[in-house]
Amino acid sequence: MITLLDYGAGNVRSVINAIESLGETVNVVTSGGDILAAEKLVFPGVGAFGNMMRILREKKYIEPLTTYLRADRPFLGICLGLQVLFDYSQEAPDVRGLGFIAGAVKRFAIDLSVPHIGWNGLNFKQSSRIFAGLQENEKFYFVHSYHVVSDDPGVVLTTTDYGCEFVSSIQKGNVIATQFHPEKSGRAGLRLLQNFLESTAEAVRPAQSAARRRWPNGSSPAWMCAQTIRATWWSPRVTDTMSGKTGMSETSAGRWNWRDGITRKAPMRSPFLTLPVSGTFPWRICRCWRY
Repeated sequence: MITLLDYGAGNVRSVINAIESLGETVNVVTSGGDILAAEKLVFPGVGAFGNMMRILREKKYIEPLTTYLRADRPFLGICLGLQVLFDYSQEAPDVRGLGFIAGAVKRFAIDLSVPHIGWNGLNFKQSSRIFAGLQENEKFYFVHSYHVVSDDPGVVLTTTDYGCEFVSSIQKGNVIATQFHPEKSGRAGLRLLQNFLESTAEAVRPAQSAARRRWPNGSSPAWMCAQTIRATWWSPRVTDTMSGKTGMSETSAGRWNWRDGITRKAPMRSPFLTLPVSGTFPWRICRCWRY
């Protein structure tokens, strides 16, 4: 029996479905007593930090949850279920977190798009049983604008690269939490969930290849350029990095009007690789050569 802490702020059906697909039954928390009685507790937090803490306080979940964590019992936090473990968040600086792990939750201060949405890899910092059966190049699904900064590097399980290297999962004893969503991460995510639920897997640390150590998430400049080109096509704000201007609207002729008044051709869509029709080559729009 797996106990799931749903504080009512969002849809947790995907987490329940993932756990049930692994042959487990799910008991949803309705009182603080359910938390204390849990054999394994999963907390898939979603929404805003301040609102989450307010609801936990109103439902009188904070004290039993803190007691459960301090007893070093099996816990898996997902997304806000990771952030709640820290002292406070910049999203609601006047609201205290659980303070189970010393540190803060900070907003991304990077040049890339925020929130960070999509698939990304992991840099493994230490061994854990939740990594059993995983390969070094697994990708997991992220959707977040804030990331945790731990005062204790010893609890950092993985990091991920997105404009900076941020903490993407932690482990402190039997308490594990991830910024990514294993329930939305396909086969790798289900394997990670299964490892947590079984509690019998041997602690392992997937080996990382030389290419992965050389490039963030194993991605070479050529791969990063392809992603930059693709992002340029799909983004509603297209930037000409030669002039630094940002396209604000698309004309009926399929061309982009730039702030400098020049009309340029929009890139064409390809099922294999997105490339410009003419005039703009990868080295003109790609900023990834720093890697």
